Amino acid sequence: MMVCVLRGRSMRPLLRPGAILVVRPVSLAHLHRGAMVVFRRSRAAAGLLAHRVVSVKHFPTGVRVRTRGDSGLEWDGALAQEQLVGCVAAYWQDGSLRKTGRASDLAALAMVEALRGLRRVRAVNRLLRWMRSRVMQVVLRTKRDVVYRREGEEGLLFDPQSGEVKLLNETGVAVWEMLAAGAQPCAITDTLMADYEGAERAAVAADVERFICSMRASGMLADPPTG
Repeated sequence: MMVCVLRGRSMRPLLRPGAILVVRPVSLAHLHRGAMVVFRRSRAAAGLLAHRVVSVKHFPTGVRVRTRGDSGLEWDGALAQEQLVGCVAAYWQDGSLRKTGRASDLAALAMVEALRGLRRVRAVNRLLRWMRSRVMQVVLRTKRDVVYRREGEEGLLFDPQSGEVKLLNETGVAVWEMLAAGAQPCAITDTLMADYEGAERAAVAADVERFICSMRASGMLADPPTG
């Protein structure tokens, strides 16, 4: 057995820097998915890494083990027996000693994969929102024939071609007038953020997008140019 202190952040969020790892010697053939292992970066390197086993494949010629940090997206190279220091049998964190085992290791791996999937979904959603904003910047403009009339803090939109009528509240009036002036969603959101102290930008941006989608659905915004 040996004891070492985790220094890096590659095993977040389950293990944080400062966690004390209890490591026992083990062979590659006895490793399982989800196990935390400590190994050298290369056969010649002295520095150690603590990562989780994500793949174990047995072949007639031997076993192939791949690892990855819990907070990482890329797999490490195939692990050689000469690099392997051992498997984490327990760790000390937040004032308590927690033992590891096949069941707890697999549960930890499942949780880590779920969190990784959530991060990917969030990243994709951020990309989609950015792409939608870029598309809107190219094609977003109010329909020329729409009649707009303001009554105090409220407003009215009328499309003579379809007969569609829309009533706007104070915020709707502000957004429509900015659209008519050529402002794009990001600029509109910035303006509204200045007027609504303490509001979350994501919520304001979502409200602006919903308003624009409603205006598109009712035909108040011009169709994108073709050709």
